[in-house]
Amino acid sequence: MSGNLLGTAAMYGNKVQHPGTVLRARGQGRCLQNEVVIADEEISFPMVTSPDFFIALSQEAWTSTIADLPEGKTLIVDEDLVRNIPRRRGSRSIKLPMTRSPTVK
Repeated sequence: MSGNLLGTAAMYGNKVQHPGTVLRARGQGRCLQNEVVIADEEISFPMVTSPDFFIALSQEAWTSTIADLPEGKTLIVDEDLVRNIPRRRGSRSIKLPMTRSPTVK
């Protein structure tokens, strides 16, 4: 679902996005990877080759994918579900309450 939201937001921002997302299981576990390609011009290769940022909604997603990411990228994590966040040289980590239910006052 996050990939669909990101792709829709890109279209409203006058960007080109690959019409589908790649969704694949990482091994036999539960961790899923959703890739969205967004560009200013026509997309000739619809697969993510060098991500500009990574969003992790679970500790498992963070742990299984972080080693593959190049340095200097933005890393966004759910602050309630991803607790162990090792520092990455040259990268910026942002913690957000992405899955927390809003409270009504």
